[in-house]
Amino acid sequence: MENKLRQMWIDADCRRFFLEEQKIFHEQNSLFSEKMLNEAYGSFPGQYDSVKKLTDKIFSDFNGGQNTQNNDVTVVETVGDIEGVGKVKVISEWTLDINFKGKTVQGVREYDDNTPTIKLKIIWGGTPKYKLITTVCHEIMHCFQDNLPKIKGVNEKSMILYRYLSDFVNGSNSEFTRYFFYGLYCSYSIEVSANVSTIGSFMGEYFKDKKKNNIKTLDYQEALAQCDTYQIYVKILNKLTTLQPTKEDKEYITQCMTRPMLNFYYFNMPIQLYKPETFDVDRFIEQNKQKIIQVSETTLGKMKKNIMNYIEKQ
Repeated sequence: MENKLRQMWIDADCRRFFLEEQKIFHEQNSLFSEKMLNEAYGSFPGQYDSVKKLTDKIFSDFNGGQNTQNNDVTVVETVGDIEGVGKVKVISEWTLDINFKGKTVQGVREYDDNTPTIKLKIIWGGTPKYKLITTVCHEIMHCFQDNLPKIKGVNEKSMILYRYLSDFVNGSNSEFTRYFFYGLYCSYSIEVSANVSTIGSFMGEYFKDKKKNNIKTLDYQEALAQCDTYQIYVKILNKLTTLQPTKEDKEYITQCMTRPMLNFYYFNMPIQLYKPETFDVDRFIEQNKQKIIQVSETTLGKMKKNIMNYIEKQ
């Protein structure tokens, strides 16, 4: 009996040590991720910090009982300030699901009495809190990309298109258009930054049961090849360097790009990004295809470099 109790204490200590080590690793990785986020967003000093403070307040309100219950959904209303934006209201809806495997946080920006309002849908229970905080920060930053004029290619119109690209991917019956629109989506700096920063987390999970001294350089390379995020850019690069658009592809791309869209940043008023009579589909495809190929090559290089950042932290 005494030996059994001693083993239980040892097991408990090991679990506490592992959880603490995992948390320290995530905090170190978060610092690196925050640096990359700041660089990619081009935000002025205080932008990300203010979003982090707002996120901390959301979690504090949730944990402190500052919420209302709507059936199985906990609703939290939080007001804070974001540098460069001003007062912001966040309405977060929390649903408990320990087995959920999809996207844990989704956000959309609206207006409520002229106050910028973010509505977040958060699926929690199966995700550690420290990982969920980073994701909430990321979603809030997404909602204000049009307020960051320093970023190349990020403005109101480009972010409206960003919101529609996944619909264009899902509505396509052609391999070329699927990878073309998905490539456009993955070429946004906000996606590149987020995807590159996940490599460290992936490596940490992949090698969690291995001792550092037993991991060789080839092991890291093989692990990267199995990373879904890495393979996304590999597939986009391969498809767009080998496939050519058909007449049907061009018709579908023209239809998507010249259709009326909703301006999420201005009361959902309709907006048309391109006029059908002036839209040059061949030029649009060629210019963006080259951009997607270049971004994919650069991103794959950054992911390989991020392995070194991960190794140095070990």
